[in-house]
Amino acid sequence: MSIEIFAKSFNERTWRNFVDFSKKSRNANLNNLDDQIIPEDIKEVLYFREREYASVWLYKNVPILDNNKPIELLKDEKGLKAVKETLLRMPD
Repeated sequence: MSIEIFAKSFNERTWRNFVDFSKKSRNANLNNLDDQIIPEDIKEVLYFREREYASVWLYKNVPILDNNKPIELLKDEKGLKAVKETLLRMPD
């Protein structure tokens, strides 16, 4: 259910603004996120949000994503949008 809701509420412009903000805040490399399936924009934001736990978050079941692993949702457009919206909604 959450995947559907998040995918529908995703806004590309809001995402782009957040990616730009994340890039400006980055102070380390993203080598631990070198998986080919992870889009660059998600790497940037994920590192900004989770720092050294970024790769851990990708491979764990996330309740708000219907207990799916974010890495598994990056394979299609709906899952990709749901992961992006989840990252946008994470508390600071």
